[in-house]
Amino acid sequence: MRQWMAGRLGGFRDSVFEEMNALAEQYGVNLGSGTPDLETPAAVQAAAAEAVARGRNQYAPVRGEMVLREAIADHARRFYGQEVDPASEVTVTSGVTEGIYAALFSVVEPGDEVVVFEPFYDCYVPSIRMAGGIPVPVTLHAPAFRFDPRELRAAFSSRTKALLLNTPHNPTGTVFSRDELTLIAELCQEFDVLAIADEVYEHIVFEPAMHVRLATLPGMGERTLTLSGAGKTLSCTGWRIGWAIGPAALHDALARLRQFTVFSASTPLQWGVLSAAAAEAAIRGGSSNLSSSALTTATFRISAGRLRNARPSPAASRMGKTNTQNRWSGSRINSRILVRISCTSGRSLITQAAPRQRHEYVL
Repeated sequence: MRQWMAGRLGGFRDSVFEEMNALAEQYGVNLGSGTPDLETPAAVQAAAAEAVARGRNQYAPVRGEMVLREAIADHARRFYGQEVDPASEVTVTSGVTEGIYAALFSVVEPGDEVVVFEPFYDCYVPSIRMAGGIPVPVTLHAPAFRFDPRELRAAFSSRTKALLLNTPHNPTGTVFSRDELTLIAELCQEFDVLAIADEVYEHIVFEPAMHVRLATLPGMGERTLTLSGAGKTLSCTGWRIGWAIGPAALHDALARLRQFTVFSASTPLQWGVLSAAAAEAAIRGGSSNLSSSALTTATFRISAGRLRNARPSPAASRMGKTNTQNRWSGSRINSRILVRISCTSGRSLITQAAPRQRHEYVL
């Protein structure tokens, strides 16, 4: 009998994460996949369940529910000062991995070269190759896991179509500095290259590092497709809700491809993620017209040490927003704590963090 598997798949093995997840089920410790330690916020789960109960169970638009796209654009403005048109410059994807696959298949022609930093997330090179592209690796050198500027420049040529960037970086944890990103931006403009920026870990950053969105650097807004998602930030990796932000022409290409593949991301889960966006906007005092359930949930991170003398901020106290029903939960990772705070007051308590600590609300 003939071999049914297409030849283009023959060089790939089964995902290492499938193997690691199976071993974790057996032994109880999973150091392989990026599975968060915390549960999905109860309010976000409830919002998704409510969406199912209210009949939001049919196909969403190819580009995603407009209210979620508006929330994504609002998030980009509040965190990065990035002005985004939700109607033409945002697409909701079935996770960031699908966004990477769709982006590469939408822009890469056979023989095009794609610069990629190694070590890299396991889907990058297979996606480049299946799209007909040629991966051009640039090493992040240990122990600091930084690239050599001369090696990066040497990787660019007239054949380079795209650069695939992951910052904060999986698996090294490197957060690319502004200077490093500036060099990347200069090379992309010099060689007329599209940057595909996987920023799914954008809110998992500890001092002194600061995440800089590549698309906000001079000259990069029109040549960057930024990918991120809710999976890591909201501890809902199985929901597969991601998004892409970039020039309208790229979203036209994404829509032409995705209408014949996944078509759209899960409708009720988009509404679940939307509830977190509404809560975050309310906490920041934004003018969002998004609605959410009475229980709102936000996430913030403290960069080091323990929570000490946690108490409402003076502003929160003056506003009468203190509430005895607040609940704290945390997970210690490398002496750092990832904290989720839930409250029934509609606003979150803000802690007075110890020196050198930083907190940040996230979508």
